[in-house]
Amino acid sequence: MAATFTITVNERQVRTLERALDLMTRLGLGQVREIIDYLPEGYAREGALLPTVPDLDVILDHLLAVVHELGFHDFGHSYGVGSPNCPPDSMVAYDLGAVMRNAIHSLRTDADKHYSVWGSRPLHMGSEPLAKVEVVT
Repeated sequence: MAATFTITVNERQVRTLERALDLMTRLGLGQVREIIDYLPEGYAREGALLPTVPDLDVILDHLLAVVHELGFHDFGHSYGVGSPNCPPDSMVAYDLGAVMRNAIHSLRTDADKHYSVWGSRPLHMGSEPLAKVEVVT
């Protein structure tokens, strides 16, 4: 029987894990443009589409070359979740991220729990059993 692991993390750590898993998933889908959102402060503002420094143009050119090598025309194109072209580890990361997002959503107050896919049962796309998260408040 395979071993299971229990990890105790705080809220900031679970949010960081979710972001790391999201990036791994996106890279497996071919969404390499998202790397920009994870560069050190000063390269780009989170969520901004425009670069804040000239060096970013060089980075974007190289990322676009990767996108073209994957067979896509531009940054907006990628594989879908569950595509057979995605690395299996990316789909495991997708599942783990979905479980983390669901746990984060459970911390919201009733007033903040408007409709969100984060509150839905996590979609299971990977080859491993869906992880379990217990939120302790």
